[in-house]
Amino acid sequence: MPDDPLDSGRPREGLARGLRAVLIWTLIGLPAIGVHYLVWDATGGYWLGYLAGSVLPVAVTPWLAPRVSYRRRDVLITAIAWPYMAGVIASRMALLPYRDWAPRTDEVRRSRWHYNPRYAGYWWISQNPSPWPPKK
Repeated sequence: MPDDPLDSGRPREGLARGLRAVLIWTLIGLPAIGVHYLVWDATGGYWLGYLAGSVLPVAVTPWLAPRVSYRRRDVLITAIAWPYMAGVIASRMALLPYRDWAPRTDEVRRSRWHYNPRYAGYWWISQNPSPWPPKK
């Protein structure tokens, strides 16, 4: 018996997941691109514009990253390659509460597989840690 009511639901697939990911990326990416071009036009410095545009993605990454199996310190990657990281985070956010990527080592004790064979490979994070494997 699942200990989380989310396990009885159906993961998003195909078009619904893709549209949701595009919407999430758009909410993060378009304002960042706008700021990038405004600063670039005002100062003439491309890299200054890029850094100014990356402020929003860098600001939301510490909040979103733990929800999609990234660490808060991955904000450093976001500062360098924010379009890529925003895309990865958006595609993972679109599937939540289910996950189709491997859990981090600190998430393994709380991970639960989806019981329906049709959705094999999907799992979710439970609030209750598993008694197995035992803590060291």
